[in-house]
Amino acid sequence: MFKSNFKASQKKGQVDIIETPFSNIKIGGRFMRICFVANSFGIGGLERVVAALGEKLQVEGFAEIYYYSFSSQPVFWHLKEKDHFFKKSRQPTKADLLLTRSGKLIEMLSKGNFNINKYQRDFISEIIKLINSKKLSILVVTSAQQIAAIPLIKKACPQIKIVAWLHQSCHAIFKLSKKFEYFFKEGLKIADCIVTLTKEAHRFFSRLNKFSVLIVNPLLLDFHGRKAHFGTSKIAFVSRITFDQGQKGLDFLAEIAKLLPAKYTIEIAGNGDQKNQRRFSKLIHKKGVAEKISWQGSKSGEDLLNHYTSSSAFISTSRTEAFSLVILEAMGAGLPVISFKTSGANELLQDGISGKLIANFNIEQFVHELVEILRNEELFAHYQEASLKRAQDFRMTEVVNQWKKLLTELNGKRS
Repeated sequence: MFKSNFKASQKKGQVDIIETPFSNIKIGGRFMRICFVANSFGIGGLERVVAALGEKLQVEGFAEIYYYSFSSQPVFWHLKEKDHFFKKSRQPTKADLLLTRSGKLIEMLSKGNFNINKYQRDFISEIIKLINSKKLSILVVTSAQQIAAIPLIKKACPQIKIVAWLHQSCHAIFKLSKKFEYFFKEGLKIADCIVTLTKEAHRFFSRLNKFSVLIVNPLLLDFHGRKAHFGTSKIAFVSRITFDQGQKGLDFLAEIAKLLPAKYTIEIAGNGDQKNQRRFSKLIHKKGVAEKISWQGSKSGEDLLNHYTSSSAFISTSRTEAFSLVILEAMGAGLPVISFKTSGANELLQDGISGKLIANFNIEQFVHELVEILRNEELFAHYQEASLKRAQDFRMTEVVNQWKKLLTELNGKRS
């Protein structure tokens, strides 16, 4: 799962982890202070994995961990050290947003692209101050716009090592960065390392930066031996409720519900902002599927475990997905998975070995395969076994150890 182009920076026995307090942490003779940057730390797979990895590294005494959020949104996930969490100090006003849109439009009309860094000066300034005040060793950025800022951050802080952690598929992230693609690519080239989640992404981004590695995201839920059972009428679905670029395929979900036999119910765990939730509610009623969809809001902990284990199948309707944490969680619960064929689903389900992959967003075939699993106990058992076996490849301990190896090597290379 882990591919590295780095040579070991320490000989065996020379990497020491000194016990806490954090100010005394040393890795290979150097202090290790790491900051993870995310657009928010609200509900979402990326946010959840970033928080979980950071907390694991900190609790185990590996490094002193900090977090920086673009958003003023409250933190949804548990962070032990609250004083290590920083938010962008100034959120844009309506006037700011109008000026930004106007500036970008003028640049687009004159040049065909825009300089994203002109519109994120506050972020760049605050990150530079944080690097200097906390004496950070490594910065981990997680979005295209953050990656575009890498050259400016490195110019101001040449000692910092920066990891570009890519959670989107190649297609999705270049679509998101299309209007500032030059600056995004320059950031990728200058990053000290790119971390990708899939083999496809690793092959692609290795051409831009030879210091690229593949580290999968871990299975975060521990089911303690509990697993799903055949014969329930429940179909699990877990997602943010968003219509942004149609990524989550909520329109597909409504069409699937429409074609399902009346006895089955799609149980949804997830929410979004008010605008997207209203739009989804209208879609459900417009399609006449309110009786077939049970929308239960966001879930975590025991409620999320029960959501998976009380169902008999899991479905993913995403149009694009680099790595689906919820598919992985469903597999950990022993749920047969039916998904449209995205790059992430294809890799997790091993080209259809570990679950059902539906090509070309064929809704009729999707429903046919789903109902067949729900009605056929032998088929259910086959895919349950395949799910449980595949989930073993994503154990938290192994993934954290891969991150530790990478971060230690980067820290040892600091000038």
